[in-house]
Amino acid sequence: MQSLSFRVLVFCCFLALATGCERLDITDDEPSKEQREPADDDTPTGDAGYLLVPEALAMGRDANKEVTVAGFIVGYVDGTSMSKAVFGKPKSAANTNMLIAASTKTTDPAECLPVELSTKGENFRRYLNLYDNPGNFHAPIILRGLLTRYFGVAGLKSVVDYQWIWDGSLPDAGSDTPTPPDDSDDDSEVTPDNPPVTPPDDPVVKPDDPPVTPDKPEPAPDDHPDLSHDMPADPYQGR
Repeated sequence: MQSLSFRVLVFCCFLALATGCERLDITDDEPSKEQREPADDDTPTGDAGYLLVPEALAMGRDANKEVTVAGFIVGYVDGTSMSKAVFGKPKSAANTNMLIAASTKTTDPAECLPVELSTKGENFRRYLNLYDNPGNFHAPIILRGLLTRYFGVAGLKSVVDYQWIWDGSLPDAGSDTPTPPDDSDDDSEVTPDNPPVTPPDDPVVKPDDPPVTPDKPEPAPDDHPDLSHDMPADPYQGR
């Protein structure tokens, strides 16, 4: 009887041990890579993958969002407000900011997005300021940064990346074709109080009206006198 009871006890212990060693399913609170939803990138972009300047301005100065925006470099702010906008190149020092617009012909500060050119990190001021890089004037560019309040209006700060776009994909709102970099030495500045001077139109010559070439005057009769009668006879003639 005691032997039977011992066997039953051993069997029960074995059964309990076998049950306790079964594989346990541990639930991971963090979903697997396959179960994760794709990240919701709420960075605003246009159909081309970036915003145009009017679209960025429409988001307002309190947007506080990272955006990608494209435009043409048209000047900088020489002061602490947009009323000090200069549509030209600085003459004495590197500009700490720049203005981009939808057109190279823009001269209205309200149509411009100011961009901070910081020296921290990548030091974008070194590569983008107009004093050291005058060829950047009117150049088409894409910038990525924080759309927030700058100079009291919507502006781009904390720029993290930029790219030139010379493939013609950015239309100039004021021209039929993109404007190439301006490498000239023209340092004239255009401000709201000093609008650009429009040169007069060149005269047009129509095919039916060819240019008039003045007639070449004929020489006077006395210009070439006949000197044959004054020449002496050939002494060897007739020999």
